[in-house]
Amino acid sequence: MTPSSSSLLDHQETPVTQGDITLSPSPLHHTWLGLRLRTFAALRAACVSETRLRSFALCGSSFWVWRNKAEPHRYLLTRNFCHDRLCQTCASRRAWLIRSNLRPHLKSRDYRFITLTLAHNDDPLKDRISFLFNAFRALRNSASWKGAVTGGIAFTEITFNAATHRWHVHLHVVVTGTWYDGQALREDWRIVTRGSRIVDITFVNNPDTVATYISKYSVKGPGDTITHDEARFVEFIDAVRGRRLVLCFGTCKNWRPLKTGSLDGWQHEGAITWLTRPGAKDPDLAVVLRAAADYAGYHVHAVEISMLDPDAAHWADAPEYDEPPDWLPSDVQALDSQPHLPWSRS
Repeated sequence: MTPSSSSLLDHQETPVTQGDITLSPSPLHHTWLGLRLRTFAALRAACVSETRLRSFALCGSSFWVWRNKAEPHRYLLTRNFCHDRLCQTCASRRAWLIRSNLRPHLKSRDYRFITLTLAHNDDPLKDRISFLFNAFRALRNSASWKGAVTGGIAFTEITFNAATHRWHVHLHVVVTGTWYDGQALREDWRIVTRGSRIVDITFVNNPDTVATYISKYSVKGPGDTITHDEARFVEFIDAVRGRRLVLCFGTCKNWRPLKTGSLDGWQHEGAITWLTRPGAKDPDLAVVLRAAADYAGYHVHAVEISMLDPDAAHWADAPEYDEPPDWLPSDVQALDSQPHLPWSRS
């Protein structure tokens, strides 16, 4: 088995460099190239940590390699996703993960969609978010809310009105419980916000509708009116830094919408580029790892291989193939239906 002369690990196009950090041109990000460049520039302008900036820049460009502690002949390759809230590629994966994790909780329940909006003013975004969160906390302590709502999950949405030059912040909330009078909700919201009356409440009993609603708002990023203005984009980044924009509360408090599989049984060996470098400690492993990465391309997010049978592998998030390559002939099994495959270090 020999690695191909043109390898995914050698992939180079036209990188973008700021300082000593280069934005990887991974094809995984081809659907949002312009926004990715603007996001990279805004993250640097916002003075985020070097770790965050580098992780964003290298997202999806390579693999981490893990070795099974109990069966050392088994190796797991997981793509080096950044998991940044501003990464659109990771957002789409996060939406799928949230939908998969929450679906078991959405059976045989009656739900209501609630939207809570603040009246617009000229306050900075950071202040608007703090005010919104404090108001929502006060609302959950009101008698009407406690009498009607048992639990739920809330998502923060932030937009900017270019005509009025004002930030708009609101919450999209999925709640469980009993009937909640719309007028009572509007009055409660007016009291805790000292004047805002903009609320909406809709009953729904379709779990698929709820799952779609949740996944949509859980990953919704800043719009064009924010991302096309660097100063505004930087204000957005600063305002949401360190904040939890998805909140589970009440009987739903223990829901884990971003739960991933555990890697407790695996030992981190390092980056695949290091383990396959010229002069690598284990040349046979280097050949297999390189071939696995090349076959995976940019569509597969995790690959498991065994040095006892290097011609077989298991992968996750793989597309359909007409013919697997010669070195991966028979017992390849797609694992993309398993929501807790350990893609990332958790």
